[in-house]
Amino acid sequence: MRFEPKIQLLFNEAAERQWIISHFQSSSPIDLISFSLLIILFSVIPGFPASIIGIVAGICFGHWLGFMVNVIGITMGNFIAATFLNTISNHWVKRRPNRLYADLVNMRHPKLGVVIGYSIPFIPSMLVNVAATDLKFSPPQLFSLCLTGSLVVSALYSFSGDALFKGNFRLLALLLVLMAALVTLVRVIHIDRKQAR
Repeated sequence: MRFEPKIQLLFNEAAERQWIISHFQSSSPIDLISFSLLIILFSVIPGFPASIIGIVAGICFGHWLGFMVNVIGITMGNFIAATFLNTISNHWVKRRPNRLYADLVNMRHPKLGVVIGYSIPFIPSMLVNVAATDLKFSPPQLFSLCLTGSLVVSALYSFSGDALFKGNFRLLALLLVLMAALVTLVRVIHIDRKQAR
């Protein structure tokens, strides 16, 4: 009987779970490309929750493929936003005075600040994009900063999504603690700005 193995899996809880995970997280190149484009879109448009899509990437593709999709999508999205859509973001950020933005553009080591800004999930990427634009990095420099900053946040999103899907709540709790710990790096930005005075 053709479907007998699948029917038997339904009566085996452990095997069933593994089968669901392996089949749900299987993907084609079209799936990966489409999801990368979706993350780019969510990273470009101000106010869209790219973090949620990044976590969903981990759920749909597993941690490593999800990480790859996130890196591509978040890097390209931030690069496009900082390069081509800076007028829109500029208007939004500069009409609301923001201490973090002021610190980023006045740091002694602005590249470090931009990388930290892109690495922390709780900092709006639009704010960092505007700061990066105002710092007038060359396109290759800007791309490398977007890529470097996206590595940390992409890993956090994809591994969190995969852990959530697989019910690995210990790993999920650890990742949440790491996310919270990253916020302390904002202090580095403030200190570096003071040293630049």
